[in-house]
Amino acid sequence: MDLLLTLDRLSNRIPDSDWLRFGILLLVLLALLQAVKLLTRVNRYVILFVLVVGGMGLLASWVHNRNEPVFLKPLIDIVEPYFPTGERMEA
Repeated sequence: MDLLLTLDRLSNRIPDSDWLRFGILLLVLLALLQAVKLLTRVNRYVILFVLVVGGMGLLASWVHNRNEPVFLKPLIDIVEPYFPTGERMEA
């Protein structure tokens, strides 16, 4: 009985929007667990191919839009001449 009373008091302190976030977080964690289980059954070369293609797409996006993280700016500056870049927006 004391546990139910404690849970009731706790639920009154937490806003409804946070309960929604907790629920979404739980669903994401469950989906991630299912994805890991699925990936253990897939050939590792398929996983490597998907990661390489995805990484190259991310790199190309960063070079084209110049919105890379600050700590990767020196690396992107090196590979920038080999990729097409977007037009600079003038403010």
